[in-house]
Amino acid sequence: MLSQPDRLPPPGRPAAPPLEHPAPFRLDRPPTPPPSPFVRDFASIDGLAAAVRYLIIGSIGISLVIAALEAYLIRVLDRSPLFGGLPVTGARVYDMTGLLILLDLLLVISAGICVMILFKRMMDNGAALNPGSSTYKSHWAITGWIVPFLSLVRPFQVVRQIWETSRSGDFDRDRRPLPVVSRVWWGLFLVSNTISFSAPTAPWDGTATIDDFVDEAIGQLIISLIQSASGVAFLVLLASLVPRHRLAIRAAEHPDRRW
Repeated sequence: MLSQPDRLPPPGRPAAPPLEHPAPFRLDRPPTPPPSPFVRDFASIDGLAAAVRYLIIGSIGISLVIAALEAYLIRVLDRSPLFGGLPVTGARVYDMTGLLILLDLLLVISAGICVMILFKRMMDNGAALNPGSSTYKSHWAITGWIVPFLSLVRPFQVVRQIWETSRSGDFDRDRRPLPVVSRVWWGLFLVSNTISFSAPTAPWDGTATIDDFVDEAIGQLIISLIQSASGVAFLVLLASLVPRHRLAIRAAEHPDRRW
């Protein structure tokens, strides 16, 4: 007589398929985590932010040295005769100041390029963090500094959009307005650039008088002090903007955590 597992099926009915036994459960293999709902890779900003800080700190230091040299040059020129050209000491200080102004210009250009790239990455991240909430496309982080007349307002609008799109989900943190120091920075930046284009310069044809050099030194002294204040204000703004943006990225990458 056949046993129960070997019993044949009734005539005309197909045999049942063999049973498939499930694979044994292994304790050493953790379960596969569910895929993250946020799969986009964010652009890195830490290296650029550090480069911007170092370049601006260097520019501030050089600007303060230039201001000190210009103040000393004004003092030397006030004691010189009105005609006869620069005295030897004044000529040396004048040449040294010119070299420092050139070095400061290189630092400012380098910092400006890094700021453009940094803001573009932050705008791209902001568009991914909050789709549909961006007013300006990320290319304005670069072209906004170049387009005439529009460059008077667009960079500040870019900073405001970065601030508003860097939301981490914390209501109290997200509702904080853009710091007032951003307006201080932008106002000083516009003033320093306006004075730079309108400041008097001593003629190069050999007809310059002591008064011409004094006027140029006073103008450069004012420009250096305003640029230093603008740089300090921008560093304070970055100290609030970059951590807020970084926190928003971490909150999006790890939505199960509270930041």
